Amino acid sequence: VTEMAGTFALSVGAAVG
Repeated sequence: VTEMAGTFALSVGAAVG
């Protein structure tokens, strides 16, 4: 779960950044 959450955060961060 943690890894999935981290990947999701990275994806969102890349989209926003």
